[in-house]
Amino acid sequence: MTDTSGRGRAQEWARRVAASLAAVAAAAGLVAFSHLGAFDDSNDPFPHSVVVHPG
Repeated sequence: MTDTSGRGRAQEWARRVAASLAAVAAAAGLVAFSHLGAFDDSNDPFPHSVVVHPG
């Protein structure tokens, strides 16, 4: 059955807004993680190249 009181529609809207904000926050967190030096190789256990070249 459909809720005609409008409360169900408001809850659906709030759920969608919360999901969108969560997605934006996750993306912002990943961008911040990558830009703040998490990948600067400071904790790299193999500072030299470990790629095996054929031949």
